[in-house]
Amino acid sequence: MNNHETKRTACLAPLLSIAVQPQGRLRPCCWWWGTNKNELDHNIQSMSFTEYRNTVGKNLYKNMQQGVYPDSCKRCNTSAKPRYEYYNNLYPDYVGREFEDVPNLKHLDLRFGNLCNASCVTCNYTNSNYFGKVKEQGYWLAPGQVPSDEERVQLDRDMAWHNSPKAIKSIIDSLVDVDYIYTTGGEPTINPTLHKVMQHLIDIGRAPDITIEINTNGTNSNKKFLDLFKPFKKVILFSMDAHGELNDVMRFPTKFTQIEKNFFAFNKICTGDDLLMITPCITIHNFFALPNLLNWANKNKVPITAKLNILNAPHWQSIARLNRDQLDIGFENIKAIETVLTTKGKILPTRLVVEDMQARLSNKSVYPPFPKDKDNLIINWHMSMDYTRKWFESRGYDPKITNIPEFQ
Repeated sequence: MNNHETKRTACLAPLLSIAVQPQGRLRPCCWWWGTNKNELDHNIQSMSFTEYRNTVGKNLYKNMQQGVYPDSCKRCNTSAKPRYEYYNNLYPDYVGREFEDVPNLKHLDLRFGNLCNASCVTCNYTNSNYFGKVKEQGYWLAPGQVPSDEERVQLDRDMAWHNSPKAIKSIIDSLVDVDYIYTTGGEPTINPTLHKVMQHLIDIGRAPDITIEINTNGTNSNKKFLDLFKPFKKVILFSMDAHGELNDVMRFPTKFTQIEKNFFAFNKICTGDDLLMITPCITIHNFFALPNLLNWANKNKVPITAKLNILNAPHWQSIARLNRDQLDIGFENIKAIETVLTTKGKILPTRLVVEDMQARLSNKSVYPPFPKDKDNLIINWHMSMDYTRKWFESRGYDPKITNIPEFQ
């Protein structure tokens, strides 16, 4: 156990929140890092939300009120205290409240298994079962992107928790006071259980009071789903990593021309304070071509997240593999765009975007300079280029479209 002296009050996560991992594991929040057997055994298929909150959550919260935090909170034990502050800012009226005075959950984080319709280069079978289809079709895959057949059988069984009537009932029963739902997958927009949750909230008249934050690959804009989503307050994180065919190969087999249309379809159902933004994940594959996406976004008045996601793993795709000269080239190209539009109409100088990226890359515990693969071999630039070439060429694309200097 750790004493988090910098935290003035107990973290609100075990009081107000439950997070479900793709394999059904229950946690108080998405940053929870518990690894002992008891923590790993807390699963939505064997334990309801109510049972988890009134036992595990209650015990955690009582200890946190005494300033005692488990090792599982270590990811949040930084000067920024990211999740601690997140819940405090979202629910300021609950700070310092007693557990017994708060009867119900307010916040759900639902990660609906690995049901997906894409096989993005940054992803793997654990987060997208579409990798199984891609493997059968004979496309090249990087080591670790698809597990063994035996492992897949177990993984598929665990990932299907959202089909369990017991799990669905647990979610539905918890919605009495919930006002914020974060959801991803897999691809959440094609998941029937999310549709059931949304329909239930519509049926009981609570949809206008609920914020749904959805992390989507942007492939599903059919009228049925958009009509279902429309009455809610919305935060839409729209995954778009590049412009044109570079996005197609990075987010295979999606097509940018369709994704572009889908973005504007989502935009049409947004009103008032709803937020819709593209959220590129920065890797060696789109870093040098990022200005193309930024120019497209500026031309079409498309907001981009103010804090770019910089991939750290798989390490062979991380821009931490680039040398100083390569990084400087990419950063100067980004700064040349000058400004980008972010949410709520704010204009952000790209100089600040670059400074933020440089600051985060300096954290060597997150972006190690000499990472190793599962065989304990150092992942070097030659490996990154070899894997990139194989991924692109097996799908019929020229790696030159990355603008990586070695391919020009």
